[in-house]
Amino acid sequence: MEPRWRMRVFVLVVLSVLGGFAVAVPASAVPGITKCGTVSGASWAEPGTTKTGKTYTVTTFKYSCSSAKKAVPGLTAQTIKRTQGQREFAPHPPKGMTCPANPDNNDHAYSGHCSKGTSLFDWGPAGG
Repeated sequence: MEPRWRMRVFVLVVLSVLGGFAVAVPASAVPGITKCGTVSGASWAEPGTTKTGKTYTVTTFKYSCSSAKKAVPGLTAQTIKRTQGQREFAPHPPKGMTCPANPDNNDHAYSGHCSKGTSLFDWGPAGG
């Protein structure tokens, strides 16, 4: 089951991309959000916990589920360079996209989102 906080964060990101104001609403209240299911990727180790896994949930907004699910395994295998006080990004995003990402205990991009204009997709640990 997908954690509620993750979907709320995704909705906030979508609203930010659209130039809206930040409110916490259920994903079902925002037209165009698609839950794409899960995909296998690099092993993850959630920071601050003992949770681990290899499965990621994928959600999109104005973006193809098949394209997002194809990109996520490669993104999760990337090492995120941690820079104090700086936002971390996946070093090799899909063409034309920017991908802020969160490193896990092994510095892999275990969650994040990629966007270009108003299109985006999001990934994160399934069950994390």
